[in-house]
Amino acid sequence: MTSGVGQSNTGFDNVSYSTHLAALKADATSADDATADSFLPNSTTNPVNGSTTIDVKTANLRAVGLSGAPVVAGCGGRCDGLIDLNTHVTDIGSPGSNGQFNLFATVEHEIDEVLGLGSSLPAMPFGTILPEDLFRYDAHRPSELHH
Repeated sequence: MTSGVGQSNTGFDNVSYSTHLAALKADATSADDATADSFLPNSTTNPVNGSTTIDVKTANLRAVGLSGAPVVAGCGGRCDGLIDLNTHVTDIGSPGSNGQFNLFATVEHEIDEVLGLGSSLPAMPFGTILPEDLFRYDAHRPSELHH
């Protein structure tokens, strides 16, 4: 990269909320998973914006056993995403880097995006939410979902 600090290219699929919810609940392996899942309504529409669908990144699709993960261009079809870094502006970067930004923090941020962390709120660029949006809590009332 020659501009910016970092970017990620991640595949996702638009699946029905009820399909995603069923897969999420079937994948629960701990009491914490069960508690988190219990706050999600058993309905055909997601509780955030009422859409019948949800956008799920490929890593999250695989994590809950859903197939049909789209292919990410540029990686031979067997990866969840790619990250690009501008090492000319990071510490521990290219020779002669100006060291203005932290390379480690940039890499962590971009990998988090590929692994499915992130929100589509408030803009919802693809018309619906991402899984992390299901678990937003009000800081003043942590026992309630923030919708």
